[in-house]
Amino acid sequence: LPYVCDFGSVVSGVSKRRTFRLANACAQGVAIDVDAAALVGTGFRMEPTRVAKLPPDSPGAGEDFVVDLDTTQIPATQAADYNAEARITFAVRGGPAYPILLRARIATPDVRCSPQSLAFDAVQVGHQRTMHVMISNPKSIACEWSLRLG
Repeated sequence: LPYVCDFGSVVSGVSKRRTFRLANACAQGVAIDVDAAALVGTGFRMEPTRVAKLPPDSPGAGEDFVVDLDTTQIPATQAADYNAEARITFAVRGGPAYPILLRARIATPDVRCSPQSLAFDAVQVGHQRTMHVMISNPKSIACEWSLRLG
C-alpha cells in the first residue's frame, strides 16, 4: 500500500496546502527524486521535486515537502462532488521507490431550507405569528451562510 497525503474535504474553487517531513532512517545520506510529471493536470503540485542529499536520521534532520492542491486547475469534467487523486513516486537513487497517494474530496457547499417559503397569511394587528425554518447542510463540507431580511 502507498503512503497517503489526504487533504480531506476541500471546497471547489479553493486551494489547500499540506506539509510533511521526510526523514532518512539510513546511516548514510540519500538522494531522492519525485516524479512530478505525474502531477500535471491533477491540481496537485509538490516542492521540492529533488533532494540532492538527505542526511542520515538525527534529531531535526529531514526535508519538508509542500503539497498544494488548487481545485481551479482540475478539469471540470467531474460531477459537482468528486475525488481528486494523484499517485507519485519518491525514488531513492540506488534504492527503493516509495509510492505516495495524494487525495482530496472536492465538494461544492450547499444549504437547504425547509420550508422553502413562508406564508404567514393574515395576522391581526398587535398579534404575532411564529414559524420555524430548518436550515441544513447535506454535504460533507462545512458551509458558511447568512440571512438577510428585508
